Amino acid sequence: MEANQYNGLMAHGSWLMAHGSWPDSYPEFPLYKNDGKPLIQLTNIQHQAIAAFKEKLASGVYRLEDNPCMCGTSDDVVVTEKDRYGIPCRYVLCRHCGLVRQQKRLDDESTALFYRDDYRSIYSGAETATEEFFRGQFVRGELFYSLADKYIGTSNIKTVFEAGCSAGGNLYIFHKHGISVSGCDFDEKYIQYGISKGMKLYAGEPDPTKTPPNSQDLVILSHVLEHLNHPLDYVNTLIETIAPKGHLVMQVPGIFAIREQYGRPIRYFQNAHVWNFYAHYLEEFFSALGLETVYSDETCTLLLRKPEGWQKKDTQTLTVWDEDMPAWSKKAARALIDFHKRPSIRYILLRTLEILRIKFIVKKLLGRK
Repeated sequence: MEANQYNGLMAHGSWLMAHGSWPDSYPEFPLYKNDGKPLIQLTNIQHQAIAAFKEKLASGVYRLEDNPCMCGTSDDVVVTEKDRYGIPCRYVLCRHCGLVRQQKRLDDESTALFYRDDYRSIYSGAETATEEFFRGQFVRGELFYSLADKYIGTSNIKTVFEAGCSAGGNLYIFHKHGISVSGCDFDEKYIQYGISKGMKLYAGEPDPTKTPPNSQDLVILSHVLEHLNHPLDYVNTLIETIAPKGHLVMQVPGIFAIREQYGRPIRYFQNAHVWNFYAHYLEEFFSALGLETVYSDETCTLLLRKPEGWQKKDTQTLTVWDEDMPAWSKKAARALIDFHKRPSIRYILLRTLEILRIKFIVKKLLGRK
């Protein structure tokens, strides 16, 4: 999707940034109170999994810890007190940089247990990948392939690696075109599906013995960054796998694309997402790590280039911020309020269908797992 699809919203935001007309307080926040009620249709498996997860939180099996903003400040406004599943989850908007993040997140040990024991049951209700899931990934992979072909030329790409590849659907179009692909993911059951398609996938984190430094012409990071407790550290290490002058293509759910992709903010917020980004923020994030932006849009799809001579950064000294971000923060606040008050017609239709329990139509229209 090209950036000009968002020109109307961006032009409006530019005028507001120029005139400084955003309010300093937002009485509409929080948009959603912590009442425990989900705002999407759930299966019995999901209800049971969510109840089990809440019990682990309440009993202390899962522990929460403070989640400081990457800009180094703590001037926040609460956007929501729950996620779409009705799970208590306080998301705050940083007034200084516009990053929306969980105020408290699961600690590292609890996060590992959550993804091992709870994530799939809550999010999809399936322990193994389905053909439908793989096809959904494949459609996203086609976008990445088109982007790489336009700005790099796929004839120049010999190796592709994906961190957090799940079933490997994003890689499959590259594989079909004869490019050497590989990937890794923690979910061993899901990677087995991609392995059955002939791709080289392995379990766990990126492994330098299997994915050597400077070996990949293109690395994919798709819907992973928002899940990470330590995103700067993770990406800083991942960049080492990219060849000099190689590229990283990444995508996360973008704040300013909520109306088009989710209809309303409550469908967007989900407890597994520690961070919620916008394009300008991500450009600064990757710039701080030494990458150059080739392409960026408000769906938060970015193509980035690793310059020759890149050096690994000391992430302990990094902050993500520039002088434009306070204006972007105000713009994000007004957009979230507007999306909440005026959801898309598509969202209203989906909610009506969900209430009527016409699930198969809902899934087809939503186009999401």
